[in-house]
Amino acid sequence: LNIMAAEELLSLKWNNHQSHFMDILTFLRKKEMFIDATIACGGKVYSAHKFVLSTCSDYFKQIFTRNPCSNPIVYMKDVSCHDIEALLDFMYNGEVNVPQSSLGSLIKTAEGLQIKGLAVPDDPPASRREQDRDKRE
Repeated sequence: LNIMAAEELLSLKWNNHQSHFMDILTFLRKKEMFIDATIACGGKVYSAHKFVLSTCSDYFKQIFTRNPCSNPIVYMKDVSCHDIEALLDFMYNGEVNVPQSSLGSLIKTAEGLQIKGLAVPDDPPASRREQDRDKRE
């Protein structure tokens, strides 16, 4: 007899989880805490978190999956430092402001790095995928 099966489950929800998570991520980036990846570009280096890079970019995900180094340095060749800075802001904040004159270069770099939400369409949430599948059936 499984007593747990008859017991009602309670849903516990942290209402401001997403905003808190984003605030902490911004803080960690600003203070360079728990940094575990470096991007080198045009003589500059940028500290980042592999978690953020690989979540937002299949390009970085492949690099980190193939190279188990704990603190990799990724050298970006033929990429503008301005584009890297803007893309890092985009990955950490979900948005970025750029001059219109820089948009073409930024999109080209984003496509090369497979940046989700900018050059690569977002995956729909699981619930929406299930609804879409149900409609087809």
